[in-house]
Amino acid sequence: MLKKFLWAVVLGVAVYGSGVYAQEKVKVIYPDGSVRYEDPTPAAVVAAPTPAAAPAGSKTVSGVSCCPCNGGTGKCTPECKKGKNEPEVSSLCPPGTTECKDIPVVVDGSLETTTSEEKFYVSEEPYEAFVKVPAIEIKSTERCEFKRIKYKVDCCEITVCVPCQSCITKSKKCVLNTSKVKHKILVKLRRDGTYDVYVLDVPGMPKQYLVVNEGTKQDVKETTDIDLP
Repeated sequence: MLKKFLWAVVLGVAVYGSGVYAQEKVKVIYPDGSVRYEDPTPAAVVAAPTPAAAPAGSKTVSGVSCCPCNGGTGKCTPECKKGKNEPEVSSLCPPGTTECKDIPVVVDGSLETTTSEEKFYVSEEPYEAFVKVPAIEIKSTERCEFKRIKYKVDCCEITVCVPCQSCITKSKKCVLNTSKVKHKILVKLRRDGTYDVYVLDVPGMPKQYLVVNEGTKQDVKETTDIDLP
């Protein structure tokens, strides 16, 4: 037992002296320039291979990545097409320029002028006719009231019905009556073939007013009893 203990002490001293279990910190420099002292790693770390430098004069294209070529699962951007795989071209060239030259506008002389006149009425004919005109109608209505009276004459008593009261009711209203006399009228033909009928000089009315407006021959006939040719 004593032999085993002494052998362990010797082995420990030898190992300690070799530096395997030394507790010295390892100096580590990080990419941002900071320096830290850390415990040594139990195993050596294999550093990733440094990418090969691009040829002189080459440019890095943003948005384009290289996909693994040794069986990796990553996708290329953009992916290659199956079959024909010709280059695709999009033009980013500035647009062309256009030069414009003004062409003067020259007006020579004046426009031809034509004159025309279209009258509202193409003809008119005077007539006389009975027409309906406004009038004031005053009316008196008489009403009689009757009653039975009883009276005595000598030795007789008589009962008889007699008129006892007369009542007159007067009323006034505005009406449209056919005139009692013929009035002057003008039948005017419009250029569109319709007729206007004017009535002239009726007391209490405008000096001229229409009883047919844009009417037909039948309208004139029914209003004035005049047969137009």
